[in-house]
Amino acid sequence: MEYFDVATSAVERAAADAYSLCNDPNWEELGEIEDCFCSRKQTDSGIFMTKSVGVIRKSPQEIRDLLWTYNRKKEWDESLDHIYVVHQFSDDFRILYQRFTAPWPVSYRDFVFATKYMDTPEGILLIGQSVNAGVAEVQGVVRGEVLTSAYFLKKLNDTNTEVTYMAGVDPKGSIPTFVVNAVGKKQCLIVSKLRNVIGG
Repeated sequence: MEYFDVATSAVERAAADAYSLCNDPNWEELGEIEDCFCSRKQTDSGIFMTKSVGVIRKSPQEIRDLLWTYNRKKEWDESLDHIYVVHQFSDDFRILYQRFTAPWPVSYRDFVFATKYMDTPEGILLIGQSVNAGVAEVQGVVRGEVLTSAYFLKKLNDTNTEVTYMAGVDPKGSIPTFVVNAVGKKQCLIVSKLRNVIGG
């Protein structure tokens, strides 16, 4: 199947990176925002990753189902402009295209990435990483790179899940500092926004 091997390698790297990063003690704490604990970490390339941890009163499966329903993503990420499935390999494995708005005069950004979910001893892991899947670039839109994206859905009990969201994105091109800072803050609010959408 076209691009299957490329996508498989990407999600395997993303999973390994996610576990390593989640257990890394060198995160800079940013404090509590809307009942979620936020932190950041600078990568070797100078890009800041963000991490947000909070509890949602739903099962890991319910949260996974919401996250995997890609056409609902705009409910917790208002900057999403367009999204579609590029390749569907199985129920739990696919390549997605996403395009995001940006404040003037910054160009819109788009991303093409492999994503997969898998069961773990503690709950569920959803991971993603950019791939070259033959999607042509759009004029006026900058193709960014998802370095690592991960949701750890850790079951605490029958009605509560600890959600850890980590994101490392290279937006490419030149972006003003105020936009970079705004995006970082928005990433820290993802778990809180998910909680509002799912009602937990």
